[in-house]
Amino acid sequence: MTKESAPEPATGSKAIENARLIRMPRGDKLFPAAVFKGKAPAKGDDLLLRFGDVVYTGVVMDSTTADGETLVEFSNGLTPVK
Repeated sequence: MTKESAPEPATGSKAIENARLIRMPRGDKLFPAAVFKGKAPAKGDDLLLRFGDVVYTGVVMDSTTADGETLVEFSNGLTPVK
């Protein structure tokens, strides 16, 4: 049996370190979303977020910027990469 590993982040990518995780309702379920100061990523971008020693990756489903903060929703949640 082989151990599956999370996908490696793109070369040269830098993880966002000032993000807050929140839960966003979608239908009758809650999904992770991130709020941070900075430029909104494009739909479909792979986004890296660092919380302590753990880096997570997620594919951007939608992003909105207002009052200097960006809200990002992920299409398939977040996956730890290290």
